[in-house]
Parts: sequence; C-alpha cells; structure tokens
Amino acid sequence: MIVLILEKAPPRLRGELTRWLHEPRTNIFVGRVSALVRRKLWEKVRRELGPQAGALLVHHSGDEPGFRLHAHGDTTRRIPEFDGLQLIQRDHPNPERARRKLAARLPTGERRQFDWSCPPGRRQDDQDATKEGPPCDHASSPRA
Repeated sequence: MIVLILEKAPPRLRGELTRWLHEPRTNIFVGRVSALVRRKLWEKVRRELGPQAGALLVHHSGDEPGFRLHAHGDTTRRIPEFDGLQLIQRDHPNPERARRKLAARLPTGERRQFDWSCPPGRRQDDQDATKEGPPCDHASSPRA
C-alpha cells in the first residue's frame, strides 16, 4: 500500500494519478500497486512537479518501522535519518524562541548556542576547524 501526498500539484498530474490510486481528499492519494508501478509513479511525480510544489511518498517496506518515506520538492517537512530510522522534522515557526527554551532547560555547564538550520554532518560553528564536516553556509544549506 502507498500513500502519496502532494502540495501545489498541477491538475494534470492529479488526474493521471487517479488512474492508479484513489484520491480520498484533495492531493492525498492511496492505493495498492506493485513496486515497479510505485517507482514509475514516483518518477512521474518528481518530473512533473513545479519548483514551488512538493510531494511525500509513504510505502510498505521490510525494515523495522514497516514503511519508508520519500520527499521531493518544497515540502513543509524534512526526513532526516537517525541510526537507520527515518524521522519527521518540521521547522519551528519561531526558531530563536525554540533555541532559548532549549538552552534554558540544559544544565548551566552544557548551555551553548544551537543552530537547527545546519543539516546533519555539517559543522554549526564554521570557525572551529576541528569539528567534522564542511562548514554550514546558512543561506545555501540544502534541505534534508
């Protein structure tokens, strides 16, 4: 079974997807298709979405959680992988307030500035060359 959620999708693409999947709500598609059809549909979605559109695909898999997530384009969620598990991450509407609240909860000796805009594997402090990963350029950081 798959679930495909589109954001700002063109009507033509939505119409083509209804040939294979049910659309119980606008821009939400569900159905049971083979892995080959799923891959072909996902390729089509990725090809035909505009620059401001986004898509999220959820399908059955044999790993621990039982499903896999795939995202494409400008979605409101990110899918970072942590120890082999896919997580859902969304941006906080007020990131500075979130940083202050988190820092206030830490013991005094462990308080430091957090920068959630850096993707995993990139340094938060580009002045410290001893940290692993390339420096984080906040303006051009790719979304996960």
